Amino acid sequence: MSKSQQKRRRLALPESLESRIALSADGVLWGNDARLTISFAPDGTSVEGQTSELFATFDAVVSRNEWQSAILKGFQNWAIHTNSDIGLVSDNGADFGIAGATHQDPRFGDVRVGAVPLDDALYAVSISFDEVVDGTWAGELLFNSNANIDSLVDILAISAHEAGNIFGLEDSTDPQSPLYDAAIPTAADPTPADIANLQSMHGPRLGDIFDVEEVETGDLGFIEFKAFEDAGDRLAPSVAFGEISGAGDTDVFEHEFDDDDNQTPGEVSVQIVTDGISQLAPSLAVRDQHGNLLTTSSVTAAAGENISYSFTPSGNVSTLVLEVGSAETGVHSVGSYSLVLSYGDALNAVSGDSLQRLVNYPQRMVELDDLEDYFEDGEQLFVNDDGGTNNGAGHETVLETVPGFVEGSRYQVVASIDTMGDVDRYQLISPSSLPASREMAMLNLQSVEVGQFSGALQVYDSAGNAIDSTIIIHNDDQMTVQFPIEAAAQSYVVEIMADAESPDMTGTYELVARFGTEPVVRDSFVHGYLSPLRSSRTHQLTVDRSQLFHFIFSADSNSATNDSILTMTVRNAAGESVLELSSRVGDARSATTLLSAGRYSVTIETTYQSAHSTPVSYNLSGAVVDDPLGPRLNDTTEDHFDFDTKRLILATFFPF
Repeated sequence: MSKSQQKRRRLALPESLESRIALSADGVLWGNDARLTISFAPDGTSVEGQTSELFATFDAVVSRNEWQSAILKGFQNWAIHTNSDIGLVSDNGADFGIAGATHQDPRFGDVRVGAVPLDDALYAVSISFDEVVDGTWAGELLFNSNANIDSLVDILAISAHEAGNIFGLEDSTDPQSPLYDAAIPTAADPTPADIANLQSMHGPRLGDIFDVEEVETGDLGFIEFKAFEDAGDRLAPSVAFGEISGAGDTDVFEHEFDDDDNQTPGEVSVQIVTDGISQLAPSLAVRDQHGNLLTTSSVTAAAGENISYSFTPSGNVSTLVLEVGSAETGVHSVGSYSLVLSYGDALNAVSGDSLQRLVNYPQRMVELDDLEDYFEDGEQLFVNDDGGTNNGAGHETVLETVPGFVEGSRYQVVASIDTMGDVDRYQLISPSSLPASREMAMLNLQSVEVGQFSGALQVYDSAGNAIDSTIIIHNDDQMTVQFPIEAAAQSYVVEIMADAESPDMTGTYELVARFGTEPVVRDSFVHGYLSPLRSSRTHQLTVDRSQLFHFIFSADSNSATNDSILTMTVRNAAGESVLELSSRVGDARSATTLLSAGRYSVTIETTYQSAHSTPVSYNLSGAVVDDPLGPRLNDTTEDHFDFDTKRLILATFFPF
């Protein structure tokens, strides 16, 4: 069945599809979820000591609706070419970079847009979604409120440039590309080369599961709210997920009224939901079994807005035919949606929150029987209540590959450490084949509720030997490590426990394991030694422009009994502390922070020593993780130092 053809789906219980969609390990975006959300941070939102002025900055240029639509279009220009949607959500004004989930944090979008004073040479900075950083910095976009951005064309062009960077693309030397970085680009639409690069990373847009599997009439396009079948005499609303791939695409759903129970539907309500899901401008037409139009005409809505249509069919209507399409051409003719159909007061049979979570289901490319499990398990797709059965070796819970991904490429589980000393153990198997340069595995452990659980993890090989993983992120809410994959189809065990240094010993966590990733590389900035007789050492950091640093601070000792604690403090020229990290010997701690241009001191000191104290080595590593748009700056700092230094493009560390 061609994508341009109408797709007829009978509204009934699902039949299981025979095969899964085979995506690459990075086949969809942002932790391999298909959908992104975006939010506009309200003025006054804190950005590392500065306050965002997004609304004041652009309200003075054009109307609010115009500049917000331009920013959304800048992202939509890329999303239509790959497996992504851009859904606009609200923003509660929490600090940029606050602890929380990288994806699907309910307080704001995956991509947050703000505006703060930056260096004169910059128009904007952004952080790519594939950067591994602490807190919620990944995906953020900051405009320079001091820059001369004085037209809607400029706002669109800068947004398209930064959106491409956030999607993971490098800047371009092609003046026809929105990724051109010598000045504000003159183009906002990706070139064929840009699209090819985007799709080489994330694949082409695959459409919804029905298009990919070419499901014929009757195989399903409908999911019933099974958990609420016993809600008195009322019928629960039903929900389907779909996608429109262009102006010529129409999804057609059939719904037969149930005569067995002599039901009279009365008023029927149909909703097409795109708000918070995509930038599709939807259309809806409703017909009876003879093709007669029951709506006065096709009902339409603007990009990212919903359609709500209610009517009472006459007694001779036995079947409804719902036609969903796009109301516009161009970039807003592409996007995902949810369809909700209900009889009379059926919407009252479930809570509004439950329906909202279902309608905004984040992964449209999953098997239908897995969606049934999702509903039956209380709206939590990845739930693993082990009841303490997987604490010991040989009793590991065997995880299955997340639906929609190449076998062995991604695992995900939500579970709890519910008692002191509880340990959860999981078995995972690496993919049967691995592409070149992607022979790494990355594990991310995160507290489901911010500040409620601080966990730790350890990886073991098939022989039970502990694997020496590299810590990339370690803070009170999150731990991310990477390690080389020993072989294809290799068994690994991941052990989850509470962080021994944290008071939060119980709580709920999410574990995500990705096999077949590129290595995350962090440079060593400074390193040195502290003896029991020397408690501190200070280095200097000169920053040539505002930039976002990801720091990893670690300490080590030749003595296995040394439990000293070292603290790294970054102070600005006024002597004010802007960042502090403490690490016990043998551990590593991380943080991500935005530093303005200027001179900083970086002091390493011993803040705790015991009787076992011996000389301790320390290392401060990391990377600059933002991507700026603006004229190139020359690095004028000199390196004449007592020991080797590591030069960044726009920042240099050196000792006093």
